[in-house]
Amino acid sequence: AYAHLGCMGALQREDLLLHVSGLAGSSAGSLAGAFLASGGRVLDDTAQELALHSDMQVVTTTGERRWEVLDPGLGFGVLKGEGMEAEYAKCLAPTFEKLILPFACTVWSARTGRT
Repeated sequence: AYAHLGCMGALQREDLLLHVSGLAGSSAGSLAGAFLASGGRVLDDTAQELALHSDMQVVTTTGERRWEVLDPGLGFGVLKGEGMEAEYAKCLAPTFEKLILPFACTVWSARTGRT
């Protein structure tokens, strides 16, 4: 998702996201798309020099807070997922209806093996 957000930052810097009418993504692209559809900003438009927007603090500090975010435990996988869910709640709209841009994403089900 970091590379996707970097690309989105470059598009934002060139004002190529101003007239976007909707977003779609899959896998890590769905996280970047959901971030932007939720109103997240990658770059700080008010800074004199190239700088990250404060919306990006959740993303850029994840490594420092890895044990808060990663929650190993028994379940379907090796992580319970509660830490990641809490992180996403900080920067993503809670429902599709609350997004500021139309957004679509795809998911793969490990249970059924289908998208």
